[in-house]
Parts: sequence; C-alpha cells; structure tokens
Amino acid sequence: EEDRLAGRDAADRGWPGAKYRVRLRVAGRWRSVDWERLSEPPSDAGLSALMAADEATIGRYFITGSFNAWSFSEMMPVLGSLGVFEIELELYGWGEEFQVVRNKDWQQTIYSVDEEVYGPDDGGQGLNWHISGRPGDVVRVEFRRARREGSGDVLSVSWHCVRKREISELDPARWSLERQPRFFLIGSWDAYRRRRELLRTPGDANELSAEVEVPGGEEESTFQILLNGSWSAVLHPPSSMEGQASWEEGAVAGPSRDALAAEVWTIRRSEVEGGSEAALPAFVEIRLRLRQGDGWPEAVSWSFLGSARPGA
Repeated sequence: EEDRLAGRDAADRGWPGAKYRVRLRVAGRWRSVDWERLSEPPSDAGLSALMAADEATIGRYFITGSFNAWSFSEMMPVLGSLGVFEIELELYGWGEEFQVVRNKDWQQTIYSVDEEVYGPDDGGQGLNWHISGRPGDVVRVEFRRARREGSGDVLSVSWHCVRKREISELDPARWSLERQPRFFLIGSWDAYRRRRELLRTPGDANELSAEVEVPGGEEESTFQILLNGSWSAVLHPPSSMEGQASWEEGAVAGPSRDALAAEVWTIRRSEVEGGSEAALPAFVEIRLRLRQGDGWPEAVSWSFLGSARPGA
C-alpha cells in the first residue's frame, strides 16, 4: 500500500505539528547530523484535514503596541472561522498604536501602508495602525489571513469598540502609569528590531535604565530612544555632538519623526572597557536622566558592566 505521506523517505516526511529530534555528532574534526521523527503519522482523515487547512494560517498571532509596552499579547483563533484571530484591548490613553506579529518573531510583522496590509516580513518598522478612542474604551481587534488561488495571501485587520468603562472603573495604578511618558531603547545589537523599556532606577526617581548585551567582535554599537515606543517619536543626540568625545554622557534632542534620518548614540567598546576582551559579548547599562519637575529627558549615559562568557 502506498504510504499516505507519499514519496520517497516517508519515515522522514512531516506535516504541520510533527515533532522531530535533531542530533549533531562531533568526533574530532568530523561532524554529522541526523534526525528522527517522534510523532506518529496521523490517520488518513486527520492528514487530509491538515493538508486542506490553509498552511498560511498555521501559527500563532500576537498583537503588540503602546497599550502593552510593545510586548506580545496573543490573539485567539475564532472558533469555526479558519484564519481569523481576535483580542479585546482596554484603552488607557486617548488612542493606541499596534502591529500584529506571527510567532513572536519581529521578522514576521504584519503592518499597514496606505491602508493596505502587508507581511508577515521585517519591513514594518514604524508602520503601525492607530486606534482612536478614549480611556475606558474596550476595543476588539480582528486579524484575518487566508489564501486565495492565484492571488496569494489576503490579509485584513479591523477593530471596533464593544463597550465603554468610566475612568473611575479603570485600574488606578495603571491609569496613573499610562499618563506618564515611557521610553524604549532600540539598537544595533539586534538590528533595531526590539524595543526594550527603560525602567525606573531603584533609589533614583529621576533616572531610568536598562541593561543590554552588545555583540562581541564589534567595536561600535548604536542606539536611539523611542518616546512611548513610537517610531514617529525618536529621541536622539543633537547633530552638534558630531565629533565630540561625549561617549560618557550626552544631551537629548527630539522627538523626531524619522528614525533613519536622526542621529544615534554610539557606544565604543575601546572607550567603555579599555579595549579589553573585545571579542566577547558585553553587558552595558544605559541610563536616561529625567529633568526634575517635568520629567523630560535631559541626558543619556552608559557604563560597561562586564563581559559575557559562554556558560558563565
């Protein structure tokens, strides 16, 4: 009987959800790789159902935006609707920005350009949807992805307000936090893909800080800061700092609308750590000093914390 997975090497053939064990074997200068399938083949009916499902929709989808500090909140599949995912958001500000990301992978971002939906790919930097509303609005966001013969993926994103709450009903701690500006690092250590929030430094009400790991073997790492995580509100060094030996601390300019056109802060390993162990990854603490009174950023500084050794 012909194997229902068809074709040669049927014991290795896979299907959506199949699990494998992969081994790397090392013997002196020789290397080899082998693998084995751990999952049992599905029944004929089960396999037919899997293959009939639109493979483009297989995966998990997450919403990320200003409402969750650009972390990931999973959108749940809608029962009975293949390729439809939804989530409800509670607004704490007068509008929110967001994108959709597949499998928590920033290189699989779904985004908007001139009201068209694109992705999943890595081209969505700063291309966000904007939800207009008021604090207390509860908004349902729906994402649809399907494949139509001859036209590739068909993507859509929509939202609508499903109910409203009074401000007095909102979480007081979060309501207070949302009224304050928040600041996020972006940097060359991960090709400016991920936002990392600067958090209050213990014991100092006027300083925010974050620890980053910069790659080994690179003399320079660069970064900027996003106001409220928005690529359209970029904090950066003023252009007059060019050529100045100001790696230790510097003034803050912006926010600017174009991250690519704005200046960047540059961490030079030779200046920070005296050039030692430059081949190893390094931990750096970046600090943002806030102006007393209005809490607006006034200075950026950083310091080397040590080298990261494999297995340490």
